[in-house]
Amino acid sequence: MLKLSGLITATATPFKENGEINTAVIPEYIDYLVAERLSGVFTCGTTGESSSLTVEERKCLGEYFARATEGKIRHIIHVGHNSIKSACELAEHAQSVKADAISAVCPSYFKVTNISSLVACCREIAAAAPATPFYYYHIPSFTSANLPMVEFVAEAGKSIPNFAGIKFTHFDLMEFQLCQDYQGGKYNMLFGRDEYYLGALAFGAVGAVGSTYNYMAPLFHGIRDAFDQNDFVKARELQLRVNKIICFLVKHGGMPTTKAFLRMRGIDTGPCRLPNETLSRDVEQEIYKAAVEIFPEFSKPI
Repeated sequence: MLKLSGLITATATPFKENGEINTAVIPEYIDYLVAERLSGVFTCGTTGESSSLTVEERKCLGEYFARATEGKIRHIIHVGHNSIKSACELAEHAQSVKADAISAVCPSYFKVTNISSLVACCREIAAAAPATPFYYYHIPSFTSANLPMVEFVAEAGKSIPNFAGIKFTHFDLMEFQLCQDYQGGKYNMLFGRDEYYLGALAFGAVGAVGSTYNYMAPLFHGIRDAFDQNDFVKARELQLRVNKIICFLVKHGGMPTTKAFLRMRGIDTGPCRLPNETLSRDVEQEIYKAAVEIFPEFSKPI
């Protein structure tokens, strides 16, 4: 089974000013991420505003990202949807465009409240793409499905043949470590909280998915290098710089700020789609000036 490692970027969805998706930006966007030494992309996820996209738009993005990533970088397509039927349709399509893996959140309008229900949802989605590794996307801050993931891994491993692991977007490092250790590390745990990246490394993370890798990859590479060299003073200093930048996302919104920072690095993914609001140019300039003091690479041309 596939085991992903390194930094995997959760991509933004490019939009035109009229709100339609802008596929023309995708090849340039992928080339930029490859140059930043990312190991993969996670498309149509939270950062990609997937819940604001139609099924057909998500299929279109899957196709264009698949073309742009082929032979260059790993491609994981998020297929989660409140409708399991739609999620299965997206999973089948992702396999048809040869995604390296698929991932899915559980339904979140009608809540998933127990492990058996969660496994049943994931089993149905994964079965629609049986030749493609499946990662459950654990993000209880959005889904409210804050269930014990060690129990989920044990049950999913029994009944989902293509179960590969979890995109673990949660703060619970103890649970993350227990999942990592399950059956000698049988499953691939991808850590998903950028602000805790250094802590996740200490708990054994080898792969991570994050939105801020879009524009701060050098800092995260630096954290990994410092950690590997046992230079924990430097690793903590770099993580602190990351977290000071993340404070802008907390203040102004994750998706709007991600798009603003991408634009600062030379990749224009356009506005956000409502209900996410696009930052004004004045606010962008304000955070740009503050961010350059923390991460000078913002001021360097791509």
